[in-house]
Amino acid sequence: NNQLNIDPNPYTGKTSISYTLRENTFVSIKIVNLLGKRIQTLANERQTKGMHQYTFSAKDIGFAPGIYILKLTAGSNKYNRIFVELR
Repeated sequence: NNQLNIDPNPYTGKTSISYTLRENTFVSIKIVNLLGKRIQTLANERQTKGMHQYTFSAKDIGFAPGIYILKLTAGSNKYNRIFVELR
């Protein structure tokens, strides 16, 4: 199981996105808004097994606080997580 955590959630300022890969695989991580519009791509590359971590802030890249969706694809596994940035 590729453990995926967004902590804290909800958050103010920044949140940490972390996950563990069981094997070397291609990883895609996109953040989209509720309309499905991509606002940031955190990863789109082959990654090594083990833990990986990113920091995200909608405000820092010019977007309003609100509800966002993290879409992570690791090999054939797909995960969606909803998270909330507070004012």
